[in-house]
Amino acid sequence: MKARDRSVKHFSLHRIAGTELRVVSDVESGVIPFIQIEEEVIGKYARSPRWRQEVVTLFILRDLEPLTRQLSQAADLPPGGLNGLRYRPVVNLYDLKNPVSCHVFINQGAMEKEGYWSDQDAIVALLAHEHAHPLAENETTRTSRQLRFSICDCRLPIAPSQTCTERSERIENRKSKIENLLTLLADKLCLYAPRELFANEMTIRSGFGNALLHLDRRTLANASRSVAGREGLRQQLHQEVARGNLTPQGADLLLLIGDLKGYLDLALEVAPFYRTGRQDDAQELEAVLEAEVFPHLEPQVNRAYTALREQYIALDADLTPPELIAWGEGVLNILGEALAEKGLILRYAIRNTQYAIRSRTMPEPETPIGKYMYCIIRCPEPRQFTTLGIGERGDIVHTVHFEDLAAVVSDSPIVEYDSSRRNMMAHTLVLEEVMQEFTILPVRFGTVAPGVEAIREKLLKRRFGEFHGLLQEMKDRVELGLKAFWYEDVIFSEIVEENPPIRRLRDSLMGRPSEETYYERIRLGEMIEAAMWKKRDEDAEKIFTPLRPLVYETRVNKVITDRMVLNAAFLVDGNRQAEFDATVEKLDEEMGKRLIFKYVGPVPPYNFVNIVVHWDEPE
Repeated sequence: MKARDRSVKHFSLHRIAGTELRVVSDVESGVIPFIQIEEEVIGKYARSPRWRQEVVTLFILRDLEPLTRQLSQAADLPPGGLNGLRYRPVVNLYDLKNPVSCHVFINQGAMEKEGYWSDQDAIVALLAHEHAHPLAENETTRTSRQLRFSICDCRLPIAPSQTCTERSERIENRKSKIENLLTLLADKLCLYAPRELFANEMTIRSGFGNALLHLDRRTLANASRSVAGREGLRQQLHQEVARGNLTPQGADLLLLIGDLKGYLDLALEVAPFYRTGRQDDAQELEAVLEAEVFPHLEPQVNRAYTALREQYIALDADLTPPELIAWGEGVLNILGEALAEKGLILRYAIRNTQYAIRSRTMPEPETPIGKYMYCIIRCPEPRQFTTLGIGERGDIVHTVHFEDLAAVVSDSPIVEYDSSRRNMMAHTLVLEEVMQEFTILPVRFGTVAPGVEAIREKLLKRRFGEFHGLLQEMKDRVELGLKAFWYEDVIFSEIVEENPPIRRLRDSLMGRPSEETYYERIRLGEMIEAAMWKKRDEDAEKIFTPLRPLVYETRVNKVITDRMVLNAAFLVDGNRQAEFDATVEKLDEEMGKRLIFKYVGPVPPYNFVNIVVHWDEPE
């Protein structure tokens, strides 16, 4: 066989904001766009005080064979080891102890296979994500490298009750492969996850969120297509059952393991958007999962995904080994519960390989105690509620009164609450319980009163008439939220089909180098954007038209992603909610082939009432 030519086709040096970029490539063409994007990414990161890279070497290679030949299995590699590394589109190698230089490897074969080679937004996201890894290092990621996962006992219900020796050997081989798969899956979801999670979060916070969202859309589109191959696996397993090599329960288990391995790690892509306050982006991605992926998988996958996403959202950046072990056990319990439903009993251990486990004590300074506020209701008698207050201190939610008005509150340190998902959820859960019985006026998240007297005198008494009027207006009405998203492939196909100038320009660019058509591609993007806004207005009006007669008031919020058509909240009389529900369902039937509808409610009327309090205002 003729040896492949690995000679260097491109070498260049560049200087970006104090960082030297060295480029080495064995690829014939298409290198310039990668260099330009790498310069853009480094330039953005170099503005951060965390950036310490003095030299970046960018290798653009046909494959990663030169890299894998130099690495050993003892290296700190992602789950899958060297074999998994060969299929990674981009890899960043750096020294944790002295991160002043790094080596970034671009794998042309993997990039082309995934469809990223000519996708500039995807390239931005991939390079930004890899450069985010050293910037995102923290106590938790460092601790994760000290821990190791192992299976202590794995009881698999896959073997028929009577087997011959040859068949028993095949079954033992299958068990060994399953244990290896479960080990890889657990490593990725538990010990490797913090590095990916914080790198994705750093990517978003550094200004590359839209590029990462684009990449995740492509990832989910690939996931949607890949579920089609699942039926072939099911048929193979059924054939094994028919031959007596596998029990039906074992076949179901293997199918579930395949589903978990293939799709559960998508929580690592979605959770960072929640962590950075981009809930709409996260919900857009999850709408695709709920519509196009989870319905085709075992039901345990959806439940495990939801629980795993919450674990990732709650992960702190400063965990010690004992704390990260406890967190990791929570992740593994989620995996274990899903597998247990199919009869697999999994016992595991997480151990610290470097240091003795030690606990951490945190001094708690004395902080004044005030009242955290949730909402205003009409209620003359003192009340307590079952949902506990914000802050995970176990505070009882209760009322503070002035005449027939009451503020729903819980004891709280007088602190500023960050808008983490955990805090937002605690706030919302209280509102959802209260609104089951009362008309509510939500108070802005994070409002802490200095005490009971301030609530009575500076809020309830002073704004008594205003609150009574708002409560009367909100009485027997509910807020319903509706978002609509285009399916990506559908909308772009429609735009190209319906706009000959766009189609002609797109066709003229096919097969031409991107560096030669830079300005034409910008023009094409502008034309597509204008066509999308026109189509968005048309589709939004089709949705609004049957809903308008049913609502008391409407709030149209900002459209925040390219695929989003509508982002609206509706205040609806309670006796018309069923009619509104039916209308949305009809819209879904009529437009569901083009649009994904995200319909929620009833929810607290945030879009129509949001009580803001300034405790230092003069009388």
